[in-house]
Amino acid sequence: AVTTATGAAVTTESGATLKTGADETQAIPTTADKTPPSTKVATPVEKPTAGGTTAPSVGPDDKEIMEMIKKHEGVRLEPYQDSLGLWTVGVGHLIGDGKTLPAEWKGKKLTMKEVDDLFAQDFIHHKEMAKKVPGWDLANETGQAALIDLTFNMGGAWYKKFPAAAKALAAGDFNKAADELTDSLWYKQVKDRAKTIVSM
Repeated sequence: AVTTATGAAVTTESGATLKTGADETQAIPTTADKTPPSTKVATPVEKPTAGGTTAPSVGPDDKEIMEMIKKHEGVRLEPYQDSLGLWTVGVGHLIGDGKTLPAEWKGKKLTMKEVDDLFAQDFIHHKEMAKKVPGWDLANETGQAALIDLTFNMGGAWYKKFPAAAKALAAGDFNKAADELTDSLWYKQVKDRAKTIVSM
């Protein structure tokens, strides 16, 4: 699973506090999925905040993309060390800085509601970051779903590590971007997930 971050502390129903770390940490997923991905990307439903402004939340059509990411990441109710040895829980959620497991997490098991709540926050965070990827506004709904998955997998600055793909995305040449991603170490590492993403 990949380590992800929302940039804020979250207290779960079981009383454990999660604090996210850097969002650029990449890990090779422990599970891969061959199920065809969702093709819908929704505009987030806006929720009023205390200051009268609105904050993005999960929209109805986001659920399909979230299910795709959940299949790619896998779901774990208890803390585990990912392929980079970082402590993770739920749907690829990094616990603290990931380097050590906080004492309050030892023996903890999350409920599915807690996992889903954390995942919703992480998804919103990464979707907002994906909107900053070159070519976001030029992509159709399927392409935007792929960009969200890529951002969830590799962090908000992933495209800086793939300059040729980023250039192609910015030009709206999504076939060229897919070719560039296919010819990368990332593609070899994440295997079936990568095949799904570049086919979108």
